[in-house]
Parts: sequence; C-alpha cells; structure tokens
Amino acid sequence: MSKSFLPSGFSLLEVLLVMGLFSLLAVAAVPVFRNLILENDLATSQFLTVQAAREAAAAAAAGRSDSGWGINASKSSITIFQGTNFATRLVSSDKIYSFPPSVSVATPIEIDFAEGSGQPSAGAAIVLTSISGQSDTVSIDRSGLVSD
Repeated sequence: MSKSFLPSGFSLLEVLLVMGLFSLLAVAAVPVFRNLILENDLATSQFLTVQAAREAAAAAAAGRSDSGWGINASKSSITIFQGTNFATRLVSSDKIYSFPPSVSVATPIEIDFAEGSGQPSAGAAIVLTSISGQSDTVSIDRSGLVSD
C-alpha cells in the first residue's frame, strides 16, 4: 500500500493575503479610534467644567467658609477657588482639574459667585476646543444657571 501525501497548513500566499487584509483593517480603524478618543476628551472636559461651575456656585450660595467662590478657566485647567476673585483667593482651598492635552480653553476666563446668593459676577461662556477642531460651550447666565 502506498500512502499519498496531502499537504497540511496554509500556503505562503494565503498567509500574506490574510495579513494584508488585517493591515488594511487596522489602517482604516486608527483614524476612527483617534476621533473617538478626541470626542471623549472634549465631552469629559465639558462635563468637568459644568461640575466645577456648579460646585463653586453651590459653595457660594451655601456660604461655605463665609466666602464667595469662583472658577478660573485657564488654557489647560479649571480651578475652583475660595475668595472674591482669583488674584486674592485662599490658595490652600484651590481645587485644580487639568484638561486632557487635546483640549484647551479658547479664551481664559474667571467667574466669581457671590456669597449667599451664588449669583455669578456676569454671564459667561467657556469655549472648549479640541485639536481636531471641534468645540463645545459651557454657558453660565446671569442668574447662575449652568448649561452645556
């Protein structure tokens, strides 16, 4: 009896073809994944800004530490501070939250909330911009309502 030889496994051509298809899929997925990351960074920064403004307004309205409170949005972070303004604040009470490197504040701004009422010194809009060109705005109206 003779045994016939049947090849087993994959040919080089089949392996290269599958590797090429996987490479194409990976190349197509990278930009999509990058955009998802950038969108998430922007949404997270917007949420953080809204929460910081609400926290400062609530602290001022409650008269926490018998002081006004405020927020200072700089290029790469937002600071919740105790005091009538950022320049004369009580530095030991600062809460600083950094934005991801892909997000920045278009125009740095300071918003002070009055002790007892929690009313902002003025209505304002904080514009957050992503390196992808997308932007989101957090608005604070004269009555202290914070919206995104």
